[in-house]
Amino acid sequence: RILPMQMKRNKFLAYLVKKVHGSTCQICALTGEEREGPVEVHHIIPLSMNGKDLADNMLVTCLFHHKAIHSGRILVSCENELITIIDSDKKWTIPVNRPKKFE
Repeated sequence: RILPMQMKRNKFLAYLVKKVHGSTCQICALTGEEREGPVEVHHIIPLSMNGKDLADNMLVTCLFHHKAIHSGRILVSCENELITIIDSDKKWTIPVNRPKKFE
């Protein structure tokens, strides 16, 4: 049996990024949706593909949108300091999560 490669993640940084966004899914905030439940941090460039475990490579998502990203129904990319999110025929851009003074 081959196990997936485990990547070391900075759980505290993920916690801080979630806190900055008020534990709200960034995609729900764009679409006006309100989903209940916990949020997760999605790495825009996966750690397994040499993505960095940094705030500017993280997107806060609800479970529904996180699954949609991994299934390919929602496309997420990052270029020129902007995160692009494409869902069906809709497209949004938001600035990357830049580290601020976390309080």
